[in-house]
Amino acid sequence: MNTDSSLPGRRHRAIAVFCAALTTLIFFSPVAPATATNEDPPPASETSSAPAMWFGSDPVVGQRLQLYVDVDQTKRWERISHQWLVDGEFRGDPEASNSLTVTEAHFGHRLSVRVTMKEFGADPVVYVSGETAPVLGSISPQASYSSAEAILGKSISIDAGQVSTRPALASAPQPTFVWSRNGIPIPGADGASYTPTEDDMGAELTSTFSLSAPDYQTETYTRSYGTAFRGYLTSSPVITWTGGDATTAPAGTVLHATTAPPPGGAPPGLTYQYQWIDSYWGWLHGETGPTFTTTARNVGSRITVQITTSAPEYKSTYYRSKDSAAPLIKGVFAGLTAPTIKGTVLPGQVLTAVPASTTPAPERVEYEWYRSGAKVTDWSRSPTYQVTQADSGHRMSVRVRYSKALYITATVLSALTPVTFDTRSFMDFTGDKKSDVLVGDNRGIYIYPGNGSGGWGARKTVRFDDLEPTALLRPGNFDGDSGFYDYFAVYGSEMFLVSSYSGSPVGIGWEGFTIVAPGDFNGDGYSDVVARDKAGALYLYPGNGSGGWKARAKIGSGWHGFTAMVGPGDFNGDQYVDVIARDKYGALYLYPGNGSGGWKPRTKIGSGWLGFTSISAAGDFNGDGTMDLVARDKYGALYLYPGNGSGGWKPRAKIGSGWNGFTHIS
Repeated sequence: MNTDSSLPGRRHRAIAVFCAALTTLIFFSPVAPATATNEDPPPASETSSAPAMWFGSDPVVGQRLQLYVDVDQTKRWERISHQWLVDGEFRGDPEASNSLTVTEAHFGHRLSVRVTMKEFGADPVVYVSGETAPVLGSISPQASYSSAEAILGKSISIDAGQVSTRPALASAPQPTFVWSRNGIPIPGADGASYTPTEDDMGAELTSTFSLSAPDYQTETYTRSYGTAFRGYLTSSPVITWTGGDATTAPAGTVLHATTAPPPGGAPPGLTYQYQWIDSYWGWLHGETGPTFTTTARNVGSRITVQITTSAPEYKSTYYRSKDSAAPLIKGVFAGLTAPTIKGTVLPGQVLTAVPASTTPAPERVEYEWYRSGAKVTDWSRSPTYQVTQADSGHRMSVRVRYSKALYITATVLSALTPVTFDTRSFMDFTGDKKSDVLVGDNRGIYIYPGNGSGGWGARKTVRFDDLEPTALLRPGNFDGDSGFYDYFAVYGSEMFLVSSYSGSPVGIGWEGFTIVAPGDFNGDGYSDVVARDKAGALYLYPGNGSGGWKARAKIGSGWHGFTAMVGPGDFNGDQYVDVIARDKYGALYLYPGNGSGGWKPRTKIGSGWLGFTSISAAGDFNGDGTMDLVARDKYGALYLYPGNGSGGWKPRAKIGSGWNGFTHIS
């Protein structure tokens, strides 16, 4: 039975056998091997019956070996296959590509490759490459280096570490070492370590160590340590400034960068380079000097500085100042001027502080009030202050505090107000805030209480005896107690202070003086006395606020021509107490005080006053808020001369008769 339907008959079977034999002859006929080397292939212009083949490297255990074939890319290849041979024989190596991982089994043997190339429509052609040199064993150290830099006097060392070989050797190969300076071996430097010397400064140092063994590939390792140098230059930048506090500096502050010299002193050619850094903006362009002036642009930032230290044969280093010590830059208010105070400086009245207009506007404004320099309130956001009786005789001021986030808190103190002068109680002896009149005769001293509207209350006896004072005057609250019951009485040469009906001596040698008590003449908050001697010299006797005196001062001369002197308080309304004097012709002059123990220019405020036998201060006798005088004529009639508050007069009024029996009216 014939099962081969494609070749029926004997004749066809004979043809099939012939074709099979021919095919076997073609595929298994021996061919001349192509030469394979690890040299470069021939130039493209050369031709050869076999393609050029070469290996990419020497064969070493553990490494990949690759065969390169100069394939004609103009042909259409159906397939190209590879078969690795050991000493010319195929030993079943599974690799079928053009590369092979060399194993210990290949050690000492020669490798080659059988390459089969088939074009489409053509018969396959087989080529065999040339053989490699015998496969070498491999050496693998685990090298480590103690330092990566060549620093004068500091040892550099190499440790080959654990050395492994494939195939394994009975004993590991020993390394050899060479140290070089600028590529030239250093005589005697053949150990595992080397210490740079002066000769090495500025030169490149390298180390080379090698491991070798027969039939093994020699391993050589070279490392550069760079240019040898003397060491690193260290610095410790510090920023200092004046103003602000330990952690903040106002915009406009000059910051200074300093650093201590390197350990061991500054080497020749030492230089510093600076770079200022803003925590928000980063490096500040152009700010490379030892100082930096902060601006509004830096507000809210912290400023640091980086200092780079350099010197020949040293490695430059840079250090930055500590962030923890970096000053925080805060803004500064512009337009800060002293606040002003509005209002009447009078007990019961309200004073209002007017702050400055600053740039930028503050987020918070606070006020603190002072009485003659002593604080009387805590900080408050209210700009007002109600004057109290305790403020009488004192000068008020206010301190204003301006604050805003990221700005330096600013405080500015106002100017002092004039002395708190309560016209209602300037001549008050009874404590009812109404001016009174104090009189004396040869039988005693009396009070005629004012009713606050130009009239009188019932007379009161202060002292009843036969001692007649040579002078009687009222200085206000001279001893600083809580009352207003003070007056001076001079008996001969001795002056007594009577306070709350109790008297004590306060000085001797007052005979021959004409004495007036104008109030606080020098602006220190205490009542004073002004006295003229026989030669016409005028002296200020400042009170000390507790019933005694400060050192006297001469405040004028030529006053002997005046026949009467009065201390009316603040007669012209400028908040400073004044003196009024009558000359021998009956002209009346106002001598305004300047609030600090001196004078403003005098003005004439009246004439025809020669007919009065007594001119006295009366405080605000009619209750209109201005200071008045009372004058007695030769007939004993008493007249009120109301001041108009600006150094002049309102119409006079007769307020009594029969006053010619009194020797003193005050």
